[in-house]
Amino acid sequence: ALVEGDGLLNPLSLTAATAAALAVAFYQSTEEAQSFSRALINTGNAAGTSADELRDMASRVAEASGASRGAAAEALTGLTAAGTVSANMLEQVTAAAVGLERSGGQAIATTVEQFVALGKDPVEALKKLDEQQHFLSATVLEQVRALVEQGRSADAASLAQSAWADAIAQRIPQLEGQLNSFQIAWRNLAKEASNAWAVMKNVFSDDTTAEKLRAAQARVAGGDASARGD
Repeated sequence: ALVEGDGLLNPLSLTAATAAALAVAFYQSTEEAQSFSRALINTGNAAGTSADELRDMASRVAEASGASRGAAAEALTGLTAAGTVSANMLEQVTAAAVGLERSGGQAIATTVEQFVALGKDPVEALKKLDEQQHFLSATVLEQVRALVEQGRSADAASLAQSAWADAIAQRIPQLEGQLNSFQIAWRNLAKEASNAWAVMKNVFSDDTTAEKLRAAQARVAGGDASARGD
């Protein structure tokens, strides 16, 4: 037991619990990297990116949105595995999916499915989505249809996905304003717990090039001469 009869923590049990937590953190850290790699391999890297870049995207989306890295990684994995979202759209649509769920909107998985559908059949998926969400202008729909007719399906998909991502971005502040103090406090608590867990997982991850660059820039800003090569 973690607590002995006298109410004190049992150091042996505490050590075992810590070791177990580290083991889980190691597994989840490697699983995230492998999930990104598998998604790219299984789609022939249709997105045109790399596992390292996906890790960097997950970090940037989490930092910008205030969501957990795990949520960003979940969205990125789903989008990449589908192979219908291009590299230049991945970060924008991931931010939309993560931000919408965080503000009390639909689940990440639902938004990912919508973006995937827009990538497969931009015109029909856009019309169907607009029937539910009422966000589309006739001009955008005609532009998407024209791109498809010109044989520019990838451009049509990107335009359709961007239109929905922009609409979500406009709705997030409105949804945020509807959250009560308890919901906000609970969300912040969950974020802190997620951050602590992310730190533990990062112990087992090699830094990407972008992460190393940010770390060096931080050291330079802090007056570390070694980071400048002095």
